[in-house]
Amino acid sequence: MKNLLFIKIAAAVLSNSFLCYSALSQNSSCEIKWDKWGVPHISATTDAAVYYGFGWAQMKAHGNLVLKGYGKARGRAAEYWGGTQDIENDVLVRKLNVPARAQEWHDLQDQQMKNNLSSFVAGMNDYCRLYAEEIPDELKVVLPLKNTDPLAKLQISYHLMVGDRKS
Repeated sequence: MKNLLFIKIAAAVLSNSFLCYSALSQNSSCEIKWDKWGVPHISATTDAAVYYGFGWAQMKAHGNLVLKGYGKARGRAAEYWGGTQDIENDVLVRKLNVPARAQEWHDLQDQQMKNNLSSFVAGMNDYCRLYAEEIPDELKVVLPLKNTDPLAKLQISYHLMVGDRKS
């Protein structure tokens, strides 16, 4: 009896927890279902389509943070948005040669990973193009995103954020 009740509750939760979103630009082989907690569940026929959907979902859920982070990872935040608070970060990013190293990392990837990165960034750029009104004007300066942007942000996130924490 308890198992039957659990099954009924689980079925009710699962049947109501997904919101379908499949208008993914030109990529019809990918579908994103958002659960009631805002978590994207991506299904696709190829790895590249999954990466495309992941990029799309990132921009839909966190576009402003992504664009701001990629601008900082390029070492151009002060140039893009003015102010002095980003100058120190920009100087450090450039001293560490992050943008050039991101290109080196990209060039070292096998063709499959390059295709996946390209698909991820294409999903992000397509979202921004199709929903330009949702992107604040001051963040559009970062667009279009480049295939090296995720690799630059990875370096910044690990070396300057995680590596900087005190234990």
